[in-house]
Amino acid sequence: MVRLHNVLRFFGYRFLAVADYAENRTFFQPEWDRYFKENPRELIRVDYPLNENSLVIDLGAHTGEHFASKMYSRYSCNIECYEPHPVTCAALRETFKYNPKIRIHEYALSNKNDFLDLEGSDLASSFTATSTGESHVVLVKRASEEFANIPHINLLKMNIEGAEFEILPDLIENYGMEKIDHVQVQFHTFVPDFKKRKRQIITALEQTHDKMWGYENVYESWSLKSVLH
Repeated sequence: MVRLHNVLRFFGYRFLAVADYAENRTFFQPEWDRYFKENPRELIRVDYPLNENSLVIDLGAHTGEHFASKMYSRYSCNIECYEPHPVTCAALRETFKYNPKIRIHEYALSNKNDFLDLEGSDLASSFTATSTGESHVVLVKRASEEFANIPHINLLKMNIEGAEFEILPDLIENYGMEKIDHVQVQFHTFVPDFKKRKRQIITALEQTHDKMWGYENVYESWSLKSVLH
């Protein structure tokens, strides 16, 4: 039985796709349709060669229901969850309060250390997209510095409403993508010059990783070449 939140997400994504098309003239709804048709339970997002010793970084963890919970249920892995929205993060803490292998960080990552305005509600918030909803001033830390003492990341997942365009270049330049086995990312089209910036990121990422699967501007997954060969 399809859960109600999945139905709401599906129609929510349809609305966002239409809005995105109207503003950016970028129509990608067919990719969402293809994604849900081929992955009705979204199992592709949690299918990685992980185990109980693996480290997963979840950027944009939200309440933990859609990704972190599924990853832990499948692998009992270590998960670092990042969620800057105070309301959402409170729910995230409640979800995993008895699980010592899942750590919660109530701040965001970017390419600098700062305090930024987080626009939008707990359902959808962003540093880059404008919103008429709530606004919260939240702590932001530089990703390459945050990961500086982490020698190896098994999976880095990013669904962070445009901040991927700041974080990935910072990690590529200052952390080293060869330390990350797998990268799962959703690229967001409302970011200015997103096509050019995405192309630059992909060109750099291709030096170390191969694209394993992808749905354009929906989700895509990259794996380290040395892990594959």
